Amino acid sequence: MASEVTRRRRQTPTQARAARRERRNRRTRLKRILALVAVGGVSGLFLIALFIPQSFGGGERDLPDGPGVKQEDQGREHIPEGGSHAPYNTIPPTSGWHYDRWASWGIKSEPLPSELFIHNMEHGGVILHYNCPDGCSDEVEQMEEIVRRTDETILMPNPDMESRFALTAWNWLLTMEEYDDALARDFVRNHLNSPNAPEWPSR
Repeated sequence: MASEVTRRRRQTPTQARAARRERRNRRTRLKRILALVAVGGVSGLFLIALFIPQSFGGGERDLPDGPGVKQEDQGREHIPEGGSHAPYNTIPPTSGWHYDRWASWGIKSEPLPSELFIHNMEHGGVILHYNCPDGCSDEVEQMEEIVRRTDETILMPNPDMESRFALTAWNWLLTMEEYDDALARDFVRNHLNSPNAPEWPSR
């Protein structure tokens, strides 16, 4: 009886080879799974470290040093609408006295009060200005494209300024007589939601 049981349990050479092959395959699959888990974990940690500081306004982003000319900060005092204040140090201004409310983002057909859009810049926004009494439809169309493709930007006519085109961010001013689309895009890319703005990122 015992010999009969032994014969039933004993594997043939073919069965033994198949069993060894299956054990090797299981070990190989296990190693691959562990390797994928390890790589996935490292990649996940890398992505978290890369994107979270930027997404939540961490302090890792460097302060921009251009393009444009940095202006003296005139503070960010709130004033009542229609209230008086000292002159701004540039036209268009890049900081200073402003209303408690701010403008909606986007393309405007009428000028906005400086005291209104300064509040937008305080929150990291960029304002694109143009002053073309003789018309500049091609240039305005290019500026409109920038605003359509970005958040927290405003395009508006500005008859108060001397230059034909200007871009402003908090404490930064770029003026142009001939519109340079690449330079304008570079300004927006560097100054939009910049840590220069006291209340960045914009909300």
